[in-house]
Amino acid sequence: MPDENRDIPIASAVLDYATYDADGLPPWVAPAEELIAARAKPKTIRKFFRKTEEAVKYFAKSMRRRFSLANVGDDCVACGTSPCPTVVGVQWMVRMPLKWKQIKLSNDQPRAKFVTHHAMCPACLERWSRSLARIKTARMAQNIAQWTIFALIILLPRALPRNGAASAWRAVLWPTYIVVIYVGLLVLRVWSKRRTPKGIARTLPPKLQFVSIEFFDDRERLNDAAAGLPITGKA
Repeated sequence: MPDENRDIPIASAVLDYATYDADGLPPWVAPAEELIAARAKPKTIRKFFRKTEEAVKYFAKSMRRRFSLANVGDDCVACGTSPCPTVVGVQWMVRMPLKWKQIKLSNDQPRAKFVTHHAMCPACLERWSRSLARIKTARMAQNIAQWTIFALIILLPRALPRNGAASAWRAVLWPTYIVVIYVGLLVLRVWSKRRTPKGIARTLPPKLQFVSIEFFDDRERLNDAAAGLPITGKA
């Protein structure tokens, strides 16, 4: 399990708002870090930044720091096997709604992607990958059903005689269309959350969107690569 406090600077009494890193963000915002460590919703840190865009980028920066390769624990986050010699890199996306004074005509929310590192054995990664493949297939099936029903709503009335049958079919298809969209999305979201390894789910804040498994490799090889050393052999 990652140690959230390892290699993280101690919060100073004065916030470092005046000093910015090369990425244009303050290196350490103590109250924001406290909320992130407590697994609060990402949007709760907006009040410490002038713009939501800065808040979402800082959140991603903090998560990269907390779940860096150097902070990976010894136990597999899924089954607890120790020591676990392999590490998985998982990419996530965080979104934040704009502050009221930042509301724009566009509905796009500021977002940022980041990668977290976790110890995971090959067997657990294989099981998780199979679950993700099933979820992807289910999402494709939902999209096909959604667009098929929508096409029927548009085209079926033209093929039926004008005797009320078209209206009856539409009265049935419209609720079905809505159910397929919203209930389908809810089921897929719950399914994806339940299939996320518990060791990952209980250490990350809520409201994060899984993007992909970025890489899976031997811990020593990754450490050598991070240190700029030549990598030999194959994981």
